[in-house]
Order: sequence, then structure tokens, then C-alpha cells
Amino acid sequence: PPALRRRQHREYREHGVAGRVRHVLEHRGQVERLELGTRRVVAVAVHTDDREALAAAVEGTTIALAPGRYDTGQGPEVAIAPGTFDTLSHLTQPGVRLRGTSVANTTLYSNRPPVPEGSPGDTAMLVVEAEGVEITDLRFDSAHPAVDILSGGDATVRRVVLDGTLSGLAALAGGAGVFEDILAAGWTRLPVVLALGGSVTLRRAVLRDDGMASTIGSDGAGSSISVEDLAVLDASSAFIAANGGELDATRVAIDAPRSALFADGAGAHIHARWLHISRIPPTTTGVFVRSGGTIELEDLVAAGVSGSPGEISILGISAGSTLSVSRGVLAGAGPGVVAEGTVLLSDVIGVGANNHFEARGAAAHATLVRVELSGGIGFGIYADSSASVSASDLWIHDLAPYSAIYAWGASVRVERAALERGQSGLYAYAGAEATLTDAVIRDMTESD
Repeated sequence: PPALRRRQHREYREHGVAGRVRHVLEHRGQVERLELGTRRVVAVAVHTDDREALAAAVEGTTIALAPGRYDTGQGPEVAIAPGTFDTLSHLTQPGVRLRGTSVANTTLYSNRPPVPEGSPGDTAMLVVEAEGVEITDLRFDSAHPAVDILSGGDATVRRVVLDGTLSGLAALAGGAGVFEDILAAGWTRLPVVLALGGSVTLRRAVLRDDGMASTIGSDGAGSSISVEDLAVLDASSAFIAANGGELDATRVAIDAPRSALFADGAGAHIHARWLHISRIPPTTTGVFVRSGGTIELEDLVAAGVSGSPGEISILGISAGSTLSVSRGVLAGAGPGVVAEGTVLLSDVIGVGANNHFEARGAAAHATLVRVELSGGIGFGIYADSSASVSASDLWIHDLAPYSAIYAWGASVRVERAALERGQSGLYAYAGAEATLTDAVIRDMTESD
């Protein structure tokens, strides 16, 4: 019938789901609440003290929110109308779709007191406990987490703006989430995207703030995050994998972080490809792994680093931990790599650092293959206190007035090397063992 066609056309134009909208909430000029996932009803509008059932959200229901700001309230409720919704809602029916009109004019917020730091899982505005849930075209503005996905739940969150003060999107205790086309700003204390015993896929996101505790966190055994096409601006820490958490990232740009990547604890693992880190401030480690964690980097550019000798480095590896870089450029005035654990560099260029590579202590084991180090103030390779360094196809040049290789009580083996324009090619003392094979050393200010 013509009336049905007109309705379906309006639903498609406003919500992209012609013929599937079970209920459209319209703003009535006052705070409205929508309660989702209770025992009897799944959609309830609340006007003052009266409750009026609007729709039963059976499997596959689409709930479309008209423009407005919705207050989520004090209990398990969502206020939904043209305006702002204040919401703490549990989505317990599979296949339910919650759609706003657009991020510009449909907002969920909460006036409830802020939750204690470090307590995700029971305080989010939307809590997902069912499969196949979709949440799209909304702005979240609250001191509460936006969406938590719990055990047995999986959800797709798409075209969402996070503009609050606590945390954003989380998969907890076996929950699974796909988050796409996300913009976040102003979030602090907890990660914007968190996997805590759950799994997360994040695609096409811009995350920015200068006060975040961390941007993306994968914490605990069984936790995993996959990231594609991400820009992070002015964050305290961009990626954190801890206590067995897994984090995989592709095509990521991180600007002005106080720590770009951090792997902490046995089993914690970060694998990043096509990674660009810029404007690392002094006294900061751009990439740091400790306590048995592992970081693998491919196609890395770390540029615009400031600092001086003795300060924290671009890449840092603690004892018992492992870091590898395949195809990378490290450029800037700060220290380059400081290794107290295991490190592998292949096809890497270091430019302008204050001490390009340092191996410190007996637990430091370094392998360098096809590496070029030049410029800056400091040594090309510095090894001390029983550290071991093995290098091949090495080119170190223009380090005056410092030595290309400096070994103090360490073991250094180099094959096929060119050492040019510095104070000396190799300086070894205090019981150091140094071996050079197929090496060219020239244009040094002191004895070669």
C-alpha cells in the first residue's frame, strides 16, 4: 500500500533499515527513558513516574532514536528521545539494533556519579549480553563507559563519537566486539578501547586527548585486540598489552605519545605493521617492553624525537623481554635503542640519535642485520657489562667525536662492516671481547 511504501521510504532515509524498524522514539520535550532487556519488556518509555510499554524487542528488532539528548538515569534504564538519553541499559535479546539519527544530534549521557576507577563491566551506559547486537550513529557523553560487551555477547558498534571522561568500548570476560568508524576525545583513566578477557576488532578510528591513561588496552590471558587504520593524537600511552594480552595493529599513526607501545608481563604480545610514531617527548620511551613481554614491529618510522644522552630511548627492552624490528627508520635527537633484554634489528636506519644502540648488562643479547647508523652525538653501538652483540652488514658513519663501536667488558662480533668518519672504529677495554671480520675503517680522528 502507498502508506506502507511511504513509511518504509522514511525509515530507509532516516535509519537505513526500511521495513525493519519496530519502534521510533520521538522526543516529547522532556526526559524520556528506554529500558532495554528486563524480564518482561525490552522497550519502555518513562514519562515522570509513569511507564508505558512501547515495543517488545524480540530478536531482530530495530530501535531507532530520533534526534535528541537522552539521559540514562540512575538504574538499568535508557532515556531515549529527540534530545539526550541518560542510559544504563542491558541489551539481552539477540539481533537487536539500536540506531541514532546521526552522531551530530543523537546523544546518550548520564548524570549518575562517576564510577570508581578500574571497575568496568557493570557501569556502562549500554551493556551487551546477546549475540548479533548493532549500535550505530550515536554520541556518548558521560563519565561512564559507553559500551561493555559481556560473556555470551557480541556486538558491532559503528559510526560512534566518544566524548566523555572515563572509557569507551570494552569486551569483557569472553565478550566480542567489532568497532568501526570511531572518534574519541577527552577520555581518561581507563582505555578508550579495552579487551579484558574478551576480543576486539577496531577499524578506522581517530583517538585524541592529552590526558588518557591509555588509548587501547589488552589485559589478561585470552584478551586480544586487532587494530586497522588508526590515528592517535596526544595520548599518554597508545597501546598497552599486559599479563598475557595480545594486540595486533596495522597502519597506525601515533603523534606525541608519552608511550606509544607498552608490553608488560609474560605472554603480553604486540605485533605492529606500518607504524608511524612522531614527536616523542624527552624522558619518554616510545616503545617499551618489560617483564617477559614481546613486541614485533615491521615497517616502523619513529621521527621527531627529542632528548639527550642518558635519557629514555625510542625503543626500550628490559631484561627477560624481547623486541624485534624489521624495516625501520629511527630519527631524532634522543637515544635510539636501549636493550637490557633480547633485541633483533634488521634493515634499520638510525639517524641523528644520542647513542644509537646500547646493550646493557649480562641479559642483553642483540642481533643487528643490515643496519645503518649515522649522525647525532654519541656512539653507534655501545655494549657494557657482559652484554653480547652480533652484527652483520653494518654501516656506521659520521659520529665524530665518538667511536663507531664501544665495548666495555662486553662481547661484540661484527661481520662485513664499514666504519667511517668518527673518533675511532672500535674501542674495547675492561676485558671486552671484540671481533671484526671483513671490515673497512677509515677517516677516523684517532687510531682506527
